[in-house]
Amino acid sequence: MTIKTMDMKAVTDTTINDLIEELLPKAHAIVDDFGDGVTLYGQGVVGQWGASHLSGVGAAINCIIDNAPDKQGTTYKAIPTLRHDDGIGRSRSLLISARHHVQPIAARCAPHYANIMSLDAFVIVTNRDRIAQARDMFEDDGISRRSYNAVIHALLSNSLEQCYPVLDNNMYFSVPQFACGYSESFVDAGAYVGDTLEKFIWKCGGSFESILAFEPGARQFAAMKERIRRLRVEWALGEGAITAVQGALADKNGHMAIDKSGLPTSNHGAGGVRAQSADTVPIHRLDDFIGDRRVTMIKMDVEGMEAQLLSGARQTIARQQPKLAVCAYHYPVDLFSLAENVQEIAPSYRFAFRWHTPVLGDYVLYCY
Repeated sequence: MTIKTMDMKAVTDTTINDLIEELLPKAHAIVDDFGDGVTLYGQGVVGQWGASHLSGVGAAINCIIDNAPDKQGTTYKAIPTLRHDDGIGRSRSLLISARHHVQPIAARCAPHYANIMSLDAFVIVTNRDRIAQARDMFEDDGISRRSYNAVIHALLSNSLEQCYPVLDNNMYFSVPQFACGYSESFVDAGAYVGDTLEKFIWKCGGSFESILAFEPGARQFAAMKERIRRLRVEWALGEGAITAVQGALADKNGHMAIDKSGLPTSNHGAGGVRAQSADTVPIHRLDDFIGDRRVTMIKMDVEGMEAQLLSGARQTIARQQPKLAVCAYHYPVDLFSLAENVQEIAPSYRFAFRWHTPVLGDYVLYCY
């Protein structure tokens, strides 16, 4: 099925509802095939999440197709991962988790399947009520609603055409309520090489109470430490102004396995918490780590562990209600479930939404 792209002015709630209605019969047909089994294309982070999610909603998965030689011949949750030629046509229905390559994969596989959808589109269509409820949470000047609809349109149509009019390159600080004051206590979860904490310092003119930065990756953490040394000199900061922690945040304390790039080896966040070994880093509940210390803003870009981080920070969030900038693109359900999680912890939060780069990612949920 080809969905026509259209002028940005037409990307309204009605437009999105019409696209969902158009895709609904195909989604229902895929659900009807759950008993006989479906095929999943892509065994990356989203694909592994998709295998768990689909199994959880009653789908049998006959196989996963992946083009990476190191994954072919392996299994994930007892599901075989096969090369394209060996896995093609084993089911009537195909769900594509490789969100940046949906169109070429769909074109290549079209002769072999009765039903093909991206995993993102399938999750959106089958959770249409929760999508609508999340969209209704946005109370700002309309930018959030337009941005949210643009993201949904892109994921349903596999086209970025509608994203450009709403792009905002001021990631984590674009919403007016996130303008930095001179007494901020900032937690940077997923600090990477310290790029966001440096941006934060510029935003508040070097006057702030504290920065607490968490990064699990060894190379990234080393680069961040070098940046912090430079920033202390350039901004005449005290030694205690910035605290860097090599570790991650989730819903329990322990240790987590990471790969060479610094990413969790388990894409299910705290599911990767286990006993300490040579390839692990500490993992913390934010509530336990900071205790009663003051927090005014938390940025979360933790490779799909945002829900676990929120759970491990619920006392801090409920008590202090800091501003939250939460990446909402790692898994398809993040578009609605993260706002639900925050609202459950502290119902008084208000929400905004922005799209920050012209890719199927880097959209942020702002809670204030």
